[in-house]
Amino acid sequence: MKRRTVVDGRDPRKQYSKAEISSPAITFESLIATFVVDAYEKHVVTSDVSGAFLKEEQKDYVLLRLTGEAFKAILRANPGKDEEYVTTEGNVGMLYVQLLQAMYGTLTAAISWYTLFAETLIQMGFVLNPYDLCVASKEINGTQFTICWYVDDIKLSHRDHREVTKMLNMLEGKFGSMNITRGLEHTYLGVNFVMNDGKIELLMIDYIQDCINSFGEAINFNAVTPANKNLFEVDENAKV
Repeated sequence: MKRRTVVDGRDPRKQYSKAEISSPAITFESLIATFVVDAYEKHVVTSDVSGAFLKEEQKDYVLLRLTGEAFKAILRANPGKDEEYVTTEGNVGMLYVQLLQAMYGTLTAAISWYTLFAETLIQMGFVLNPYDLCVASKEINGTQFTICWYVDDIKLSHRDHREVTKMLNMLEGKFGSMNITRGLEHTYLGVNFVMNDGKIELLMIDYIQDCINSFGEAINFNAVTPANKNLFEVDENAKV
């Protein structure tokens, strides 16, 4: 579960209900079930859409305050064009800009992208699974084509690899170039999936190792538990 909070601990703004800003996410059960089918059909592609949120227009009026390195980068990118809009607060330079496209981290960005992607699939003839709104299917040449997604991470599978390639080209035509992985080994949502002889193996060793490396403290020693310290022994001479 993931929740975004305000940096100083305040509750998020109340003008949106949770239903308006919450985006569906694929369930682990759906992911495993589709990968089991993929292990037999063997034609599966995982990909991610670069700058996915920026593909959708920002429908609400949203202002963004740029300070620090982001502020400096904008001035470097547009020399002589944005200086007139610079303002200061406490001797700190900044820019206020209006978002024209959805931006990661804003309240409605995730649901805006979900709506755009889901509607695109529906227009292409796919039907959303009523039990998992991040799984869509369509019958092509008598066989089911399945697309699963978690935000901008997408998995496509079909018995015919030519249909998978055709669908990829259509999606890239809509959303731009994507990073694509083909074959029987995929790293998807931090999990390594290896398909072989109709079986599937799941590993998270690399992901766990990345977590350990990012932790920043040595954890290669044994921790002494309270039981080892005999904290629960009774002192018969103790006064009550």
